[in-house]
Amino acid sequence: WTVWNANFVALRYLESKGQAWFKNKEILDLSAGLGMVGIACAKAGANVTISEVGSRQLECIQNNVEMNDVAHRTKVVELPWGDKTAFQRLMQSRDNLGFDIVVASDLVYIAVRDSIHNLLVNTLSELMQSGSENILLVYEERVRPEEEKLLDLLKEKNQNLNLFHHSQSDICCKDIMQSNNTPGSDSDDSCNSTDENFGLENLMEEELTFHMYTIKIDSKK
Repeated sequence: WTVWNANFVALRYLESKGQAWFKNKEILDLSAGLGMVGIACAKAGANVTISEVGSRQLECIQNNVEMNDVAHRTKVVELPWGDKTAFQRLMQSRDNLGFDIVVASDLVYIAVRDSIHNLLVNTLSELMQSGSENILLVYEERVRPEEEKLLDLLKEKNQNLNLFHHSQSDICCKDIMQSNNTPGSDSDDSCNSTDENFGLENLMEEELTFHMYTIKIDSKK
């Protein structure tokens, strides 16, 4: 298990909105890995749902949530992509209310690697069609044609889809290493404790390209 570079890009962008923005926001950290982004949002004041698959992964996230003292505003759930039953269970637990923002950080890589574009597209589409207002899709560019294929599938699946491609000025990598107080990443006892800097050096030493989209369905079209 690891914390992907795109997690830090997503988190730094959200942090730029200021702590007041987080207050009482409803956020889903979709397929969250170790849950870093969701935990940081909870520490900033949001009500967070963190999803993953597999009992060991969910247990690890729950441990990280408890170590960071955000269990009172964080829920950990299992949500496999494309699993309609699990999705319905999640929405029923929320009285069918959508999220203010869904963070999808480096999930494009998983979808491309495992050739499961449709499963991710279906899950993101279900979230938007169920009232979630914004998807923040962040990923490191690896296989651009396949990544663009996923975006095309998302547009085909959803009429009136608005994809806002953030400029590189919104993708702040250079100052991340200078910050040692990123909420949620300060525990050496997490299940990913083998690298105390969580791979941040890669953002400085490698020439990496990230893409960030805010995706929503435009009801006015």
